Amino acid sequence: GQATDALKHAPRQDVQDTGRQLLRRIARLDDEHENGTVDDATYQQHRQAYKEQLCLLVEQWQSTDVSHKAMDGRRAEV
Repeated sequence: GQATDALKHAPRQDVQDTGRQLLRRIARLDDEHENGTVDDATYQQHRQAYKEQLCLLVEQWQSTDVSHKAMDGRRAEV
């Protein structure tokens, strides 16, 4: 029922929340770099790390989305 649906969607919500946090970190890093509080090397290193994490999240999101669609398709067949 509803409890099962909530559990099924929890990981997807976590992915969204983490993605938003990463985007905020990138924006803050951009601001700090522009203001001169973060040097170029640190900026590039952190920005690249955040972008890599974001790419992994997108892959996770897509695989979660595909598995949900597959589950929905199986349910329709039953």
